[in-house]
Amino acid sequence: MAVHDGMFHADDVFCVALMRKLAKVCDFELKVYRTRNPQLLQAVNLRADVGGRYDEMSLDFDHHQKDERMEQPEGIRHAAIGLMCHWCMDDAFYSVFKDKYILGLEHQDNTGKPHPKYSSIGFAIQPFLPAYGEEADLNEAFEKAVAVAEIIFERCLVTVEGIIKAEEELPEAIVESLCDGQILVLNKRLTLWPPFHKNLAFAIIPVGKRGYSFLSFNNHLLKPNLRGLKGEKLKNVTGYSGTFTHPDGFTGTMDTLEGVKEICLRSL
Repeated sequence: MAVHDGMFHADDVFCVALMRKLAKVCDFELKVYRTRNPQLLQAVNLRADVGGRYDEMSLDFDHHQKDERMEQPEGIRHAAIGLMCHWCMDDAFYSVFKDKYILGLEHQDNTGKPHPKYSSIGFAIQPFLPAYGEEADLNEAFEKAVAVAEIIFERCLVTVEGIIKAEEELPEAIVESLCDGQILVLNKRLTLWPPFHKNLAFAIIPVGKRGYSFLSFNNHLLKPNLRGLKGEKLKNVTGYSGTFTHPDGFTGTMDTLEGVKEICLRSL
């Protein structure tokens, strides 16, 4: 595998992290070359973020050339990591992984700035770049960055696997659906993926001896007069006893299911 030499970026770092994950899963040896040498690029089996070509059949994953396939519906140009994830992930998994982790990284790589909607795991790589006035071996720094990126990438994969599993278990976990699905009462906590539930405002879950909590979705929050309440003040305002409602209105815990349903219903 080859990536470009010189200053590295989160894009090429995460491409190598992805391939090292695949190497472990598929049990093959992976050698990584940081180069722009045309002869060496030609000799390796896969090129990422270098080479000026995108072709899954030849295992070329560069995004710097003019190619309409680099443009995405979200208005973010592809980076090499997005092209590689599309190549090796099934469509359902890639759809969630892209939205949650890759779009923000691609935007960062192409603009150097954070995206207002999509967060980027790539900013974790910046501290591994040489600081001003620091003499550093770029290849050594690159390896340190990849080692951290592998850990991050592994956790991202696990998180998305959990989201997919939660969506599969959701039908059996629904105890009650209120207001055309705007409020769901569940028998356990599930990691729901908001883009799959655009109508969902609140999910209510049991929290053992503490009663029931709610989690907000799609920017739905408690009404301002219901936020930041505790103990007696919470009971006085809502008519139900509970532990707290968060000052920002995105979560809270009530003693009874009736109580938490009431504050969620009031906030639709």
